[in-house]
Parts: sequence; C-alpha cells; structure tokens
Amino acid sequence: MVRKILEKKTMTIPEVLEVLEDLNKKRKGEFDSFQESSLIYARTFSKVPVKQVEKIKTMLINDYALDEENAIQVINILPSTIEELKVLFEKDLKASKLNDKQLNDLLNKLHDLAK
Repeated sequence: MVRKILEKKTMTIPEVLEVLEDLNKKRKGEFDSFQESSLIYARTFSKVPVKQVEKIKTMLINDYALDEENAIQVINILPSTIEELKVLFEKDLKASKLNDKQLNDLLNKLHDLAK
C-alpha cells in the first residue's frame, strides 16, 4: 500500500494515541500491521492524559523557555529526576542554563499536571 503524506506535524505520544484510536473506531478495527503496531506502541508509552498535553506544553514553553520539540520530548518521556532532565536539555542553550532548583520546580509542576 502506497502512503501519501498529507501533513507533517510534531505531536506527543498521547496526541498520536488519540488520533490512532479515533481512526481505529472509524475503520472499525481494520488497521494494517503498521497501524496496529503504532497503536500498540502509543498505548504502551503514552504517559500523560491527552487532555493535559496542551497545558503541560504551554507551561514548559512559557515558564521554562523550552522550544516545542523539547517540550514534546519532556511530555513523551515524563522524566522523574533532575538528571534525566539535564540529559534532555544538553543541546538546548536556554534549558541547559536552568539550575537544580528550577529543574526540581519543573519536575513538580510536570508531575502535578500529568495526573
């Protein structure tokens, strides 16, 4: 089956899960193996309710000056330690300047919103 790319958009795993589940309902469960594998992956690794994604993304971009791609990575990975955040932020000049107190604050806000 030839696939045509209609649109490119950066999305979090929870957003992908929502799109795939809607599509699965419309197709009444008739996914090909690639779509089924993608759905299983999204179900397995989605860590945040999709309703919270936009709030978290906005908080990360506005309060911590992350670019959208880094904000999406934080949402997808949902780090639990400062060290994990530092690894994610190594190449982001603004984010790499956050001190441990700011990173701890970010983690607390992130996990509060991710519930």
